[in-house]
Order: sequence, then C-alpha cells, then structure tokens
Amino acid sequence: MVVGLLMLAGLGTLAGRLAYLQVIEQARFAELARSEQLGKRPVVPRRGSILAADGHPLAISLESYDVYFYPRYPGAAESRDRIAAELAPLLKRPTDEVRARLAADVPTLVAAGVQPDVASRIAAAELPGIVLNQKWYRYYPEGALAGPVLGFIGKDAQGLSGVEADYDVLLAGKTGWVYYERDAAGEEIPLGLKQVEPPVDGADLVLTLDRYIQRVAETELDRALKEHRADSGVVIVMDPKTGALLAVVSRPAADPTKLDLNDPKLPDLTRNRAFSDLYEPGSTFKIITLAAALESGRVGTGETYYCPGYVKVGPWTIWMWNYTAMGPSNLVDFIRYSCNVGAVHLSRRTGPEDFYRVVRDFGFTERLNPEFRSEVAGHVKLPADPTWSEVDLATNAFGQALSVTPLELATAVAAVANGGVLMRPYLVKEVRGPDGVRRFEPTPIRRVVSEDTARKVTSLLVEAVNKGSSPTAIVPGYKLAGKTGTAQVPEGSGYSKTKYVASYIGYLPADDPRLLILVKIDNPKDVPWGTTVAAPVFREVASKALAYYGIPPSGNPR
Repeated sequence: MVVGLLMLAGLGTLAGRLAYLQVIEQARFAELARSEQLGKRPVVPRRGSILAADGHPLAISLESYDVYFYPRYPGAAESRDRIAAELAPLLKRPTDEVRARLAADVPTLVAAGVQPDVASRIAAAELPGIVLNQKWYRYYPEGALAGPVLGFIGKDAQGLSGVEADYDVLLAGKTGWVYYERDAAGEEIPLGLKQVEPPVDGADLVLTLDRYIQRVAETELDRALKEHRADSGVVIVMDPKTGALLAVVSRPAADPTKLDLNDPKLPDLTRNRAFSDLYEPGSTFKIITLAAALESGRVGTGETYYCPGYVKVGPWTIWMWNYTAMGPSNLVDFIRYSCNVGAVHLSRRTGPEDFYRVVRDFGFTERLNPEFRSEVAGHVKLPADPTWSEVDLATNAFGQALSVTPLELATAVAAVANGGVLMRPYLVKEVRGPDGVRRFEPTPIRRVVSEDTARKVTSLLVEAVNKGSSPTAIVPGYKLAGKTGTAQVPEGSGYSKTKYVASYIGYLPADDPRLLILVKIDNPKDVPWGTTVAAPVFREVASKALAYYGIPPSGNPR
C-alpha cells in the first residue's frame, strides 16, 4: 500500500518512518521542473489548539483520513477483489459496496472521514493502490462555551472570527508540500520520484478565560435574557489590575460545533458584541464624568449643587430621569440618585477641554488591543468638530450622544479601580509554538487619572452603594464600587420611547479590586431599569467568582 503524504504529516504511529517517501537528488527535481513534469500538492499542518487558562482545550484539531484507490499502482487493478475483502471489515462496510467503489479506472474516493485508529489498521494491511490522505477538522470540546470569543474557521481552515481569526497566523502553522513526478497527462506517476517538505504545525494559545467563570457568566446572562425577554446581552469579567479577560459573554450566539456557513444570520450570531457593538452607556458613564471633574482640580469631594429636576442648556431642557427635583445635593447623591442635573453641573465645572481630554485618555475613541480584529473604537464628538455644541458636553456627561463598546467601558472603569492606569485588555496569555513558549505580561497603556482621584471616585461609589444606589448588586460582606445604567436607545433623529439598555458595572472588593464585571442587557421587555435587570446578574456572577477565587470578605456592613 502507498500512504498518502497528507497522512504522513500527522499520523502519529507512521510519522517517523514515513517522513520522506524518497530522497532524490535536487538536480533531478530541477530537471523535472524545467520539463514541467514536477507537480506539487500541499500538506496541511495541524492547526494550533486554543486552551483555557487552566490548559483545558476549548478548540482543537482532530485528524481523519480519506481513503482513495489508485488503480494504476502496481498490483492494484488485478487485486480489487482481495482489496475489497480486506478493506470492507476495516471500514465496517459491505464488501459489495467497497468493491463497487474500486471498479473505476481512475483514482476514486472509497471512504471519507476515517478515524486514525482505523487508518492505522488500513496502513498496516499494505493493500496495493490504497492511499490515505490526512485531513484535519476543528472540534470544540466544551461545545458552545465562549463561542463568539473563540470564533470559527471556514472550509479552507482559515479563521473567520474571534480568536480563530485574530491569531490565525499563529494558529495556522506553515503548509508543507509534496513534490512528485507526473506523466504527460499531468497525473502522478505511481512509485515515481517524490520529495516532502514537511509542514510546521500551528502554535497553541493559552487564553486568560476561566472556564468556570465563563460558564457562570453565560448561565446568569441567559437566565436574565429569558426572564426579561431581552434581545441581546454582554457580560465581561476582567482582572482590573492586569486587563486579563476572565470571561466574555455575547448573546445571542451560535454553537461553533453546529455552524451552517450558509446561514445569513451567521455574522450576527458569531460576532463578539463585547468588542464590536457600539451603544450609548447612559448613567454608567457618570463614573467617568466624576473622575474627570475630580482630576481637573476644579471639583472636590465636598462639591454641592442644587437639582430642581431639570437644567437649561441653551435652548434645550435636560430633565432628571424621573422628572423629580432632588434639591441640595452632593457627589454621593449624584451617584446614588443618578442625577442628570448633577452630571451637567460637573461637566460645566470641569470644562470641555479637561472633560474630553480625560474621556480620550480613558480610551473611548480608540481600539484598545490591535490584536482584536473585531474591536471597534467608540465615537465621541469633540469640540473641534464644527457641529459640536454645549449640549453635547451636557448629554455626554450622563452617557448619551456618544457611543462606546462594552470593552471600552469595562477597561476605563478598571482604570479607576486599579488606581488610575489604563491597562490593555487581553485574551492570550501564552503562545506555545515550535520555537518555545512566549508569555504575555500585562501592558499599561497610560495613566489616566492620579491615584488620589481614583481613590476618591472609588470612595464615593462605595458610599453611594452603601446608601442604596444599587441594592440588587451587593454581595454581602464585600465592599462594592459600582453604578447602574438605564440608557435610551437612539431611534431616527431622537430616542426610542420603548427601547432601553439596562446595565451595571462595578468592581470588588473595592479597597483591593480583584474583579470588574460589566453587564449589559438590550431591550428588556418588562422593565428597563439597570438595578432590576442587570444588577442581579452582576451579583450572581460576582458572588460565585469571589467564592471560586477564595477572595475574603472586605467588611461591607450590609
């Protein structure tokens, strides 16, 4: 039997003895090339595996083999009956069926997708004219877990989305080649001259994703989407000190093991909304407004203002979200009651130059990790834009009339949590390739605000939580810094009266943050409020993650 070169590249039991079928003089190959008698075919490398943080495989390439019959090989044509009789039980097919597939006088596919153990037995039988061609297929051992993050590959094994696309060059490896002698008709000459340029297998990637945290986040988001009949949602769990992404959930999502590449809905089901979806963050952005105000030096923690329930900005009137006058207010009240009037007050006190400088420094107008191909940059209209006006400053201060991605907001608030440094969010912590192991260290992008400003913002957020700003997010015993969001959704030239984004973002333990969690739920049908829809998801994910990592309580009195 002649073993196909695709098989030679990867069949473990045969690789050693079949690395080369023949060794010939390079001069002879040059002569064949000049006479156009030299053909070549690719030898596909094994695509690298994608592993969870604990090394458990999330995406791997498994081998299978196609069985071909080449009747021109010596002794093949006259041995069809014997070949069928020996091959049929190995393939677990009727002998007559196998014999029928051997009848043609041209190379013929006898069986596809044969597993390696069966291929080994076929190879050992040394049947004349039987060739095994190796194939690789992608397998996702955890099924749909982290599907939009992992992504998928196309029919040509090229990564089309997610990590599969972002790191395709590393995962793909290097194609090998079989050079062979061919006849005047262009067909390979049986037992003719051959030479193999072996492939280089792809590198394995170890992600920062934790399987347990990912599964918890997916379960809790799925429950909330069902309960509130919402359209879509995102959960991000990040280590705020390093930027490592511990879980990234995007819904709706397709199962990578059951993809239909012709499904017109495929792009929507496979995109990672955490990286690619722009939205108006609403009141969660007030954390950024507060940080900008304190960083400017024009506002201190003792700042007060009066809220009559609305504020005039040029010809526009901006209302408190509940149309209620809050009266004399301080910065804790600003967060506790999510006061739009307070946001406008702080933005005016900060001034547009300092406000937008801090917004830019927090990363809201840039892609944060160039390796994430699907990541988009947020959009913020700046004063240099001729269409900008004072109402942009006012509405931006409470998270409207600007757009961000969930990843941008999570990374920005993580900077507040860690003491003021914007860290590059990352998914890959280790590359295991033919040249060894390469580890990725946390990467600071820049300092955004001072440690003192970050500490003050955290203290104000904690006090607001303790006074009742988000009771449904609290994990008993843990000091929490967080903020709800209930944002209107742009529609036409204004905003929808019925569609909202419910969200929550927070970090804990607040004095030494280990976890930052963002929850975003789009268009819940029953109630729109972040405290009702998103905060409970935050609480459940946080409580399980705190227990899982063994993070001790931090003395929250509630």
